[in-house]
Amino acid sequence: MGKGYGWVGLFFCENAMALNMLATNDVSEADRILLLHQKCEKGVRHSVKPCPYCGGSGSLQKTIEVASLDGGVSSKKAGKGVCPACRGMGIVAGRAGLSAVEAVYGTSLGKYTVLRQGARWIPVGSAWIPPELDGKLNAKQIATMKRVSGARCPACLGFGQITCEKCGGVGKAKCPNNACSGGIVSKKLEKGLTTSPRELHVRCSVCDGLSFVRCSACSGGGSLACKTCNGTGKLPVCKRCDGGGVNVCSKCKGSGAVKDATCDTCGGCGAVLCTVCTGDGRKKK
Repeated sequence: MGKGYGWVGLFFCENAMALNMLATNDVSEADRILLLHQKCEKGVRHSVKPCPYCGGSGSLQKTIEVASLDGGVSSKKAGKGVCPACRGMGIVAGRAGLSAVEAVYGTSLGKYTVLRQGARWIPVGSAWIPPELDGKLNAKQIATMKRVSGARCPACLGFGQITCEKCGGVGKAKCPNNACSGGIVSKKLEKGLTTSPRELHVRCSVCDGLSFVRCSACSGGGSLACKTCNGTGKLPVCKRCDGGGVNVCSKCKGSGAVKDATCDTCGGCGAVLCTVCTGDGRKKK
């Protein structure tokens, strides 16, 4: 499958879940849709990324301990060796960074929209319905469609995490020790029996010879909890409708009828779309 089709599959699954809620409660069908949805979600959430230890090169500078003339021990560079974290591959498995996700999200949504329009489906918020249902859904059914497809937080795209701005998502920062050069620190020793100054090369104690340290903002994870949704991946629930997407019809008081006739405001369902969230059940950004 082409790049980004995991998102397209996810959009189809979400829409199927919404439509299934309008139909008869077929538990087995709902379970199948949910399983497929979980697989698609896992696909877009996880990917490979450059190894944070070797920067994607697959190798790390090796150091060896060398005994000095005065009986001490020094660390010296001794060529490059295979990175133990990625075993020389230069990549590691993990959550896809938000920047990588955003790169394909918009394109995938565009592909999905074209497919729906090509089938002449009708948009209902972020959801789509077949043309035979156009104009036939009441407020409760419309809210059901919108609630399933409109909860994803736009700031983090439903992941609950955003890329750490301090480290750019790599999870590491340059060693703060100014004396550190490539993980090695040079120390001048007092002159011994010789007249020439001596230097001792040792592994930097701050970064342990790696030349970088863990990012203090994200603790090396490369991401932080999204402030918009508090890490939930979903927008906060609308307080006006308590997340239901609808309010009781003020004309018929929820009965669906006025003077033994169907209420023309709510169409007989006893509810109208929430004026604050317009049926999504979520607080607008």
